[in-house]
Amino acid sequence: MQGTEIILKTKKINFACFMITGYRGFYIILLLMIACASCRKVIHPRLSAPGAAPVVIQATLSGRKDSAVVFISETLDIYAPNVYVGKEGATVSIMRGDSLPVQLTPLGNGRYAGYLRTIPLQDYFLRVDLDGASYTAATQMPPKVKFDSLFITHRNVLGRNLRIPTVLFTDPPGEENYYRFILSVDGFESTTIFIETDRLFNGNKMTLELADLFTDSDAPTFVDKYDKVIVEMQCISKQTYQYLYELRESALGQGNSLNPGNPRSNLTGGALGYFSVHSSENKIIFSD
Repeated sequence: MQGTEIILKTKKINFACFMITGYRGFYIILLLMIACASCRKVIHPRLSAPGAAPVVIQATLSGRKDSAVVFISETLDIYAPNVYVGKEGATVSIMRGDSLPVQLTPLGNGRYAGYLRTIPLQDYFLRVDLDGASYTAATQMPPKVKFDSLFITHRNVLGRNLRIPTVLFTDPPGEENYYRFILSVDGFESTTIFIETDRLFNGNKMTLELADLFTDSDAPTFVDKYDKVIVEMQCISKQTYQYLYELRESALGQGNSLNPGNPRSNLTGGALGYFSVHSSENKIIFSD
């Protein structure tokens, strides 16, 4: 369908920056240096029929408390109100290997939840039945990498004094690992996508600074003195890393086309989104 614009994500996606230390000196990797502070992800999916709205499925199974949460919604037309509307009436199940599937409980507004034991290097399968259509996905849970510590680094960046949440961990040698970090400040979760691969530091101790250089000082996720800072470290699959990387790059206009496409998904049936089974470890500090 030509000319149809779809909003995939109603939240803003901010520009992210990792400052990496502890590996052959001091490296600063600026993923984006653009004069804009944030943007919305606009995509142009191929619609199977006139008026059809692709389903969006965000499914996660976390090793922390073995909790599964699935959000199901529809994409929004560019002229529709920018409000999240969940899809009700779905049957959602997750299965580990050859075990019996666990059906998730609907909690309202497109949210489904349940509990399933997580085991690293095991395969997991998601199935969603909705409005006569079926959507499936498969993934493997990566091994957990220990989250060693969280602290605040003080830096003057672009004329601003910043308190930057900084994570420390040791990457296992000889294997590919992919990481995601979710930052929350005083209960507000940052929309910045912090992801990293060990391609440049395989087998080394790593210090990563979760810096968003373009966060306004009055933004709820700007770190001030005495703020409560929570960072969740996830060990994610290559599929999840690729999806989040492409989502971030296309949202920020870094793709090969002026008209960004959909991020590659491990979901079948034409749905957008992803299914991730990952380890999870939180650390909490109060900013000094």
